[in-house]
Amino acid sequence: MPNQTDFSMPGPQFNGSESLWRSWVKRNYQKITIGLIIVLVAIGGFSFYKRYQQRANLLGPDLEKITVESKNSQLETSNPAPATTAKDIENNEPNLTPATAPTVAVKDDRIIVSPAPGNGITHLARQALKEYLKDKPELASKLKPQQKIYIEDYLRKHITDPPPVLQMTDSISFSTGLLDDAINESLELTDSQLQNLQKYVPLVPSLNY
Repeated sequence: MPNQTDFSMPGPQFNGSESLWRSWVKRNYQKITIGLIIVLVAIGGFSFYKRYQQRANLLGPDLEKITVESKNSQLETSNPAPATTAKDIENNEPNLTPATAPTVAVKDDRIIVSPAPGNGITHLARQALKEYLKDKPELASKLKPQQKIYIEDYLRKHITDPPPVLQMTDSISFSTGLLDDAINESLELTDSQLQNLQKYVPLVPSLNY
C-alpha cells in the first residue's frame, strides 16, 4: 500500500521568536527599566510645571500684593516711631478747603470727626489734633511738623474699631487720653527719629496749625 502523503502545511512557528524576545528582554531589562523611569519622571515633571504655571497665573496679583505689604511692614519695623508709609502721605491732601474739610463735634472727653468727600482716616486724625490744640497755643507752638506727622499716624493706628473702608456716614472718635499719649510720645522722639520724619514734611503742607 502506497505511503500516505501528509498534505498538511506547517503553520507559523513562534517558539523561536518568543525565545529570542524573552532573551532580548532579559539582556536589556535594566535599560528598559531605566528608560521607563526617565519617561515617567519627564511626564510627571511636565505635569507639575503646567500646574505650577496655572497656579502662578492665578496667584500672581495676590503674591504681588503680599510682597508690597511685606515691604511696607519692613519699613514700619525699621523705625522706632510708628512709620508713615508713602500711601499714608498720598492721603494727606494739602490745605483742605472748607468744602473738603472734616466736620468736628466735641463731646465730653472725645473729639468726634466725620469725613468730607475725599477724606481718609489720616485727615480725620489731623482735624482732631487741630481741634485739640485750639485752646492750647503754647503746646501747638511747641510741636514741630515732624511731631505732628507722628501724632497723626499714631492716632490713625490706635483708633478703636476702624472701618475697613471709610464711608461718608462714618465718624471716628478720638479720646483726649489718646491725643495726650500721642503728643507725649512725639515730644520724646530722638533727633534721628525726627530726621527720619523730616522727609515727609514737604509732602504735607497743611501742618501749619
